[in-house]
Amino acid sequence: MNVFAAPYANQYDTIYSDKDYEGECDLIAAAAAEHGVALRCVLDIGCGTGGPSLEWARRGIASG
Repeated sequence: MNVFAAPYANQYDTIYSDKDYEGECDLIAAAAAEHGVALRCVLDIGCGTGGPSLEWARRGIASG
């Protein structure tokens, strides 16, 4: 059984439907700026079904 198949992803998205990806990315961007880091690319590992990646893309920042 593949626990990462569509049924699992759908359940994950349902559970985290109110997750504030924009706010999380704001926090990361602010922390980077506070330390003089210009974000061009971020690495997201274990980020569910890609919510953070979509937000970074919306901002024009590559992720993977």
